[in-house]
Amino acid sequence: MSAVAAIDNATLDAKTLRRVAGVFADFAPWRGEVPAGRARNFLGALLPPGVGIDPAAPPRFQEAGLPTLRWGEGFFEFYSALQSVRAARERYTAVSLGAHYGGPLVNAALFARRLRPELAVKLIAVEGDPHMCAMIRAHFTDNGFDPADHAIVNAVVSGDNKPVLFTTSPIRTGANVAFHSAIHRKTILDGIIKNKFEARVATGLVLAGTTTLTTPLDGTEVAGEIEFMSALTVADAIGPHDAVDFLEIDIQSSEYVALPPAIALLDRKVRWVHLGTHGGDLHVMMRHLFRDHGWGIHADLLPERDYDTPDGPTRTQDGVLSLRNPRLG
Repeated sequence: MSAVAAIDNATLDAKTLRRVAGVFADFAPWRGEVPAGRARNFLGALLPPGVGIDPAAPPRFQEAGLPTLRWGEGFFEFYSALQSVRAARERYTAVSLGAHYGGPLVNAALFARRLRPELAVKLIAVEGDPHMCAMIRAHFTDNGFDPADHAIVNAVVSGDNKPVLFTTSPIRTGANVAFHSAIHRKTILDGIIKNKFEARVATGLVLAGTTTLTTPLDGTEVAGEIEFMSALTVADAIGPHDAVDFLEIDIQSSEYVALPPAIALLDRKVRWVHLGTHGGDLHVMMRHLFRDHGWGIHADLLPERDYDTPDGPTRTQDGVLSLRNPRLG
């Protein structure tokens, strides 16, 4: 029997439901005019073009809805950000590993702006795809956060600082992956030799740091280019800070490489973690890692699973672990 089967459950547990009941009830959702091809969420965050809306949609009046459990992992991402703002002390520091376009960071900052305006906010985005880093800068700017006052780091999150093969694409998918294992790298190498691409790849690597090879991004029809990218450890990202109030992690299975070596540092410095997991056994591994270090689990949803909720059925894509560090309050 796999580790997943031991905790498989299609109904959210009662403790989770009690914690989240009515958590957003006091929020007045944003309403107003939005530009063509754009949308805002309930906090008023202006989303990138085409996110949550048809890119060809005309300007219109929008009334954003409050988060509902039918959103699955999206609901708990907002929940974790909100709780981290409530737990913050004299300042608010949020770090996103695998930041994509920076949505969780901006949402957390908007919670802080609304509920804790006295807090100085610092946002740190770590993202491996340079195309997404440009989108993060635009998303910060669109929502009143000057990128120059925060940090956007173009790097892959790994267990060490050796360069990592990573898929990039100018098309936003969220499906970019890092090839950490020797097995995956050997598969790429075997393909290079089989297709006699040695000269092409060597030229690309020396002149531009890219293999020039492409591979389909999982679950999409998009071809990602395989490039060597700089690598950053979790300790590199959070070490310079006295405390990190919110650590959001969505690194497409790299959690098994990046998080175990950093858990003692997380225990000392991080108040709240929101972790997206990728694969059932990996989810269980991460669950045990944090639970064994005394973290409180506020939400625990397996990936790719149907759940019944009071708001109706939902299906997760990534798994969800919403985690509170009792050592830091």
